[in-house]
Amino acid sequence: MSALPARLDAAACDATSDTHASPFRVAIAGEFNSGKSSLINLLLRRELLRVGPTYSHMPPVRIHLQGGEPSGPEPDDAAASGSGAIDMNVPCAALAGITISEVSADESGHLTPQAEAELLAADMIVWCTIGPRAWTLSEIDIVENLPRDRFAGALLAVTRSDLLTPAERDTVLSRIRPMTQDYFDEILMVEASGETIRRSAEDLIWRRSAGEALCKAVRRRHAAWQAAPPPAPAPAPANDSPGMWAAAMAEVERQIAASLTLAEGSIHREIRHRLSAIVQLRPAQGADPAPSRIFRQALDMLDRCPAGHDRDEWALDIALQLLDRPLGIESAAVPAPSPPR
Repeated sequence: MSALPARLDAAACDATSDTHASPFRVAIAGEFNSGKSSLINLLLRRELLRVGPTYSHMPPVRIHLQGGEPSGPEPDDAAASGSGAIDMNVPCAALAGITISEVSADESGHLTPQAEAELLAADMIVWCTIGPRAWTLSEIDIVENLPRDRFAGALLAVTRSDLLTPAERDTVLSRIRPMTQDYFDEILMVEASGETIRRSAEDLIWRRSAGEALCKAVRRRHAAWQAAPPPAPAPAPANDSPGMWAAAMAEVERQIAASLTLAEGSIHREIRHRLSAIVQLRPAQGADPAPSRIFRQALDMLDRCPAGHDRDEWALDIALQLLDRPLGIESAAVPAPSPPR
């Protein structure tokens, strides 16, 4: 198979010297069986990854792209890393120095801690949504629970768009564009069928499939990342992080116990006050953003709780969920409390 064409736009091709300690990381992410492997194969113009529901159960796959040209249909090296991810070293001259991660939500529509870690570490996110049912509620839930800054330069790939008529494509775009514009800079309608990938060496096929447009977007983002100074190391926490969390939770627990005899609504107000203090304190201490995000979610739930006699029960349920979470691994969203009976 021929190399990626060299006549990509100059802005993407003129890369400055790399001063970053780690490679540029692109996460190709999406729900179960949403066309992620096919998209990667289209981007690389070769049948590198097997596709289908069976392979969606695999742990995250990291493809480290290096100089040189593809020498065959199989990667030249693949091994499970210490983190459980599968690492491959693959020649690709046009995207050398970039690491592509395939990240999947599970069949229930949730990210595992390992998958979420891959997304949080990414420098660019390409989210795959299935054209005939693009942008589901479960996708919205995943994306909205990730830090907004992770979506700088992000791209939304509408896969299996070859199953849509031109009119249906226009309908899908008009529906999802206003709902996704806060997260994604660009939307691509992608055709990545097996036949398209097998013929992707033909420039016209690759262009019509949106493979070339995706490659350009990745290269532009890579060039901007290379030109930017590497991020400064995060400041060390001013206090012992687990100890501070434990103290904060113990104080919330004492307030819950003390509030049980107070007037209606007091539990809700007290828990909200404590959660608000935690949310404001943690970023100032150089904290890990994952626990802070959990408490922000809980605070948002409290703010959305309707007025009435059930507010205390709602607040107590949320507070007890937070108390039950092991310290340091609060990466999953807090589930909404069950409706009070």
